[in-house]
Amino acid sequence: MMLSVLLTALFAAPALPLEPIEPASVLVQDKDPKAVYEKMREEAGDDLPALWKVHEYCLAYGLEREGRSVLRKILKLDDSDRKAHELMGHVFYDGKWFTSAKKLESYKADKEEEAMKAKGLVRFGDEWVDAADRPNLERGLVKMDDGRWVSPEEKQRIEEGWKLQDLEWIEPGDFEKIEKGLWKCGDQWLPLDEADRYHSQIGRWWKIPTDHFVAFSTCDRETTMGALDRMETSYRDLVRFFGKKPDGPRTVILLNGQTQYNAFAGGNTSQPKPEQSGHSAFHSAFLCESWIDLTTGQHPGAACTYWDASTEAGPRWGNLAVRHAAGQAYAEGVDPSPRAMRGFMANPTGQFPSGAFWAEKQLPLWMRYGAASYVERYYIDATAGNPLWTREWSINNLLRQGGLDPLERIFTFPVGAGEAGSAKLVTQAGLVVAFILDGKCVPVGEKHAALKHALKTGEKVPEAARDLQKEVVKHEAELREFAGL
Repeated sequence: MMLSVLLTALFAAPALPLEPIEPASVLVQDKDPKAVYEKMREEAGDDLPALWKVHEYCLAYGLEREGRSVLRKILKLDDSDRKAHELMGHVFYDGKWFTSAKKLESYKADKEEEAMKAKGLVRFGDEWVDAADRPNLERGLVKMDDGRWVSPEEKQRIEEGWKLQDLEWIEPGDFEKIEKGLWKCGDQWLPLDEADRYHSQIGRWWKIPTDHFVAFSTCDRETTMGALDRMETSYRDLVRFFGKKPDGPRTVILLNGQTQYNAFAGGNTSQPKPEQSGHSAFHSAFLCESWIDLTTGQHPGAACTYWDASTEAGPRWGNLAVRHAAGQAYAEGVDPSPRAMRGFMANPTGQFPSGAFWAEKQLPLWMRYGAASYVERYYIDATAGNPLWTREWSINNLLRQGGLDPLERIFTFPVGAGEAGSAKLVTQAGLVVAFILDGKCVPVGEKHAALKHALKTGEKVPEAARDLQKEVVKHEAELREFAGL
């Protein structure tokens, strides 16, 4: 009874007023939180504890944008404040704070690229590959276990047990014919003497590869192999001069005499006319600017020359000519004209864009011819009793022709079918390259090293070539002393 009376009295008593529960940093409910924020922010100034109180106020009143502004101010005053970074959503990685996942990924990508480049790797698609491998990958080639690069079709044939006879794939059922010393010529299998006759016609030539060159040859096989040996010996000096190596073997068309050479150069065969510049008129080798290999539909950037084995003097002159052709083909391999050739290959029956082709070159013409002339007639012949015989012979020829022309003329290099002195200019360009390579002139050597670096990287090649040219002019006296002129 007593308990019920007490409960009734309790619930009937008037309610007492409750004290408001306020945020720790706020005494009353603000009518204009933004105005309070602005005042607090101004009063806080650069005081970090006060700024944190402002941030707490922003959290209490849902002032999200203003709160982030306060955090940015805190980080401006103290970039090491971990709490502020984390509240801003920043990510700590590699000793640094990143304001977004995108920036972090970009940083990681840059670091990866830097590390890969230090290892000599470059990006190809989603992979990092050896820089030397990318040109082959871009051509769609695949690398075999032995290091060779082949097309997917070639890889399949290798795996199926086929063999190469020169550049001709032979299926396993025909291996016994190879063992008998026969050569596949079209649909026939012929002994060597008959195969030589078969291949003596333009378009039915031998196609014989070595490490760095491929000969399309109408000469007999023995002559062709000797010519390829000469080309291979020129390769080291071409690397010395250019620094950069071509992506693959360079093509040299080797014809069996001057008659065939003239017919080919003049376009008097079933093949398209191979040149537009007329350079074949003043030398026994030329670059086949517009020649396309009809069997592959490709523009190999070939050079053409001849070796007349039927005369006593033929091999002597052929030895020089094939070296020059190797130099021309090599130069085209490191200094091509891709834009002009893409346009031409889109319509190969149209007019060849000769002007655009040569205008696209990064190296001056004298330099390309100079390298070819060097390996032809200024190289050091380790097989001879006098290793400098070609150099001495060439310089004596220049003396008989009046000595060295002004360097400006050599560098301008006005050569052509109707230009007097074109052959002499080729010889002189070779002498300048000999001075660059063997003259031991330190300033010239430094500019030459810069050119080789530019060719390797593909950056500022024309500028580097001009700088080398200017340095040679500065040291003309040393050049003349080197040559004895």
